[in-house]
Amino acid sequence: MRARFGIEIGSTAVRAVMIRSGAVLWHTEVGISGAVPLRDIVESLLAAAPRHGFLPPIVGIALGPSRTQIKRLDGLPQLESLSVMTQLLREHASAVFLRTAGTLVIPEVYRSGDGTLWGAALDRAIADDAVFAVQRARLRVTTVVPTISAVAQLYPSAVVCVSDEADHFELTTERSAPQSIRRLALQGAAPAIPAQLRGIDGDAGAFIGAYAAAIATRKSPFSWRPEVTAAHAAMARRAQVAGIAVSLGLACVAAVTAPAARAAVFVRQARGVAVSTREMELEAARAEAELRRTTQLLETVRIFDANRGQITQLLGQLSRSIPESTAIVTFRVDSIEGSFVAIAPHVTDLLPEIGAVEEVAGARIVGSVTRETVAGVRLERAAFRFRRSRPSVAPLGGHR
Repeated sequence: MRARFGIEIGSTAVRAVMIRSGAVLWHTEVGISGAVPLRDIVESLLAAAPRHGFLPPIVGIALGPSRTQIKRLDGLPQLESLSVMTQLLREHASAVFLRTAGTLVIPEVYRSGDGTLWGAALDRAIADDAVFAVQRARLRVTTVVPTISAVAQLYPSAVVCVSDEADHFELTTERSAPQSIRRLALQGAAPAIPAQLRGIDGDAGAFIGAYAAAIATRKSPFSWRPEVTAAHAAMARRAQVAGIAVSLGLACVAAVTAPAARAAVFVRQARGVAVSTREMELEAARAEAELRRTTQLLETVRIFDANRGQITQLLGQLSRSIPESTAIVTFRVDSIEGSFVAIAPHVTDLLPEIGAVEEVAGARIVGSVTRETVAGVRLERAAFRFRRSRPSVAPLGGHR
């Protein structure tokens, strides 16, 4: 069986393991410093690894919590098609994930067992450096995944803590797949060491992420498959051309020595063309249906963007409408309604002022009005709630 490499890139170290049939054959760890580029560190790890077997090993890469972002997709329309949801997330990535100095890679959206949709963003520069180093060593990268989701393969149903220096997450798994992911302020209890890693000397728990990367596949949650380089594409083309040449040679021999075999080949080719034509027709029908669904999605997104309004504009209108003697203590607003707590000499005088705001409707005081003294001045405190007015939205194509 072919050996597999697993490489985990954390915030301060790169860890690697080599496995075959689940057993660890080799492992190592190298610290990350600004003096040595990441791609050189990965190349040195691959060069130091022993060679096992005739076939070259395949490589899986995991990016630690400091190199990835994973969030629930609560602010986007919940669609059945994961491919459409992925495209929608990539178009609105800046609104969902924190902005970083570099670009982000958005893998396919993941739906957990309870139907919740999750999205992930990977550090593109880190992923590209690691992939470049692996491909330069003439090895193939199967997938790049977040460590947080990759370790779920090792814990069928459990709650484990995944840490990377100052970043700590609580991962809940079900059937060896992520169910929920939650950020922790403090580091939780260390996860149990899987049986496959108990033979490692020293801190075996540090290599859980690297082992998870080694067994990860393209079907793993948040899996990203890097693009094929020109060199690898050229090798694939040469292999394809060689295969075609061999096939043609065998076909010629068969045609000369066995006319019956040549006729059978012709019949099979004709059947293959007929099947290919039918498949093309089915693919065209599927593409047309996907275009219709995409059009409906775009209409849904447009109405969603138009109805949610401009938060900054609403804040500006409220700040201009209330008197200067009023102070807003807390403020919360969403696409439907909002609420805030204010302090003023007479809080009931605020209702007419708030009602005059264009995007506010049904303003009212909720709860009781309390009185307090601040710096010798008697003031009143009250909580206000209001609905957001929704402008009418014309259907797509309604304007010329």
